[in-house]
Amino acid sequence: PMIILYGLTGSGKTEILEQLNNSLDLEGLAEHRGSIYGDIHLNPNSQKMFESLLLKRLIELRDEERIFVEGESRRIGRILITDSVWASMQKATKVKVISPIEERVERIHRIYCDNFNKEKFSEKTMAISKHIGKKKAEEIVQLIQAGRIKEFIEMILLEYYDKLYAHTVDTKEYAYEIKNKEDLENIFSISLPQKN
Repeated sequence: PMIILYGLTGSGKTEILEQLNNSLDLEGLAEHRGSIYGDIHLNPNSQKMFESLLLKRLIELRDEERIFVEGESRRIGRILITDSVWASMQKATKVKVISPIEERVERIHRIYCDNFNKEKFSEKTMAISKHIGKKKAEEIVQLIQAGRIKEFIEMILLEYYDKLYAHTVDTKEYAYEIKNKEDLENIFSISLPQKN
C-alpha cells in the first residue's frame, strides 16, 4: 500500500520523503523535478534508466508495510511513470502537506538556488508566457535579472505553480493534513531517521 503526499510547490514533500527509509522518490529516479524548471542543474534520465532504477528501488522496498511517495502527474519531464506504479498511486491513501507561502519561498530558495543561473531561469520563464501572459513573464524575468530571487520565487509560485496545481491539490479527498514530518510520525506511528 502507498501513502501519497500532495501539496503546493515548495510545501516540503520531497524533504519529508528524504527522511523516510520506505519512500519512493520518483523525481529523484527521473533526475527531474517535474516542472518547467525541473531539469536545471540536473541530468534527466532516459525512460529505460528510470525503469531500471525504479525496479531496483521497488525490490528494496518489497518487505515494507507501506511506501511513501509524492503526488505526481503521470509524466515527470520526459519520463512516464510505469502502469503498475501509477495504478498503485491511484489507490493510495492521500495526505495533504500544508505550508505557508513564506516557508515555501524560503525552502525553495535554500534547496534550489545555489549557483542560480539567471539566463536559464529567464529562458524557462519566457517559455511559460503562454500560461501567465507575456507581460507577467517579462516582469518575472526582470526580478531574475536584478537578482531579486526570493521575489521571483514568490511571484512564480503565486502566478504559475499555485494556479497550475490548485485543481490537482484541492479536488482530492485527504485522509490527513500535515505540516511536517512529526505530524506524519504521529499519524502512522513511525519514527523517521534524523538527517545527517
